[in-house]
Amino acid sequence: GDIVFWTKPSGGSLQERLRIRSDSNITQTIDSDGDGFIITAGDMKPMLTGNSNRSAHNNTIFGISGKWNNTEVGRIAFEAGDDTTNKDNGKIRLYTTPSGGSLQTRMTITDDGNVGINQTTPNKAKLHVVADSGSTEKIVAKFRNPQGSADVKAKIGFAAGYSDTANDTEGHAYVGALRNGSGNSSSLFFEISEGNALQERFRVINGG
Repeated sequence: GDIVFWTKPSGGSLQERLRIRSDSNITQTIDSDGDGFIITAGDMKPMLTGNSNRSAHNNTIFGISGKWNNTEVGRIAFEAGDDTTNKDNGKIRLYTTPSGGSLQTRMTITDDGNVGINQTTPNKAKLHVVADSGSTEKIVAKFRNPQGSADVKAKIGFAAGYSDTANDTEGHAYVGALRNGSGNSSSLFFEISEGNALQERFRVINGG
């Protein structure tokens, strides 16, 4: 049978709060404030841990699932890596479900820190971003500077050899978009470093 825990709020009636089912599943019934399982700690890190001895690569070690009226719409999965002897590496995958569809892998973080968005095997770069199929022209990624003033720039930077956190110039190169004045046209520009200063070397204006 099940083991059930009940409490009685002030002025109310008995309410089921926790149930340990005969199949070992645990169900918690929460109140209207929406606060469910809370871990409170002092000067220490509170951890939610799943520990399982899975046997195969890509097996889920621990997962968090979100269901909408019993239909799974999202999941975070901590999965076993390929070292099934030492069992000391792993990956994280994030899933969502499209309307009328099934659960799909959306992001993968590998054991060496590579990130794949819509790519389950990001093994050729630190970041892989892949568009959905079905279109001959697709915007794969956007980078925006939301400042609304004139001549705003949005840049993507590359740092070779030098630190990427010490400064924004030495060993750096940039490609970016420039808003032309306060209008709705833009230009493409390229910048490289000259020691500790950046110099624009090439620009494609909106007229070609």
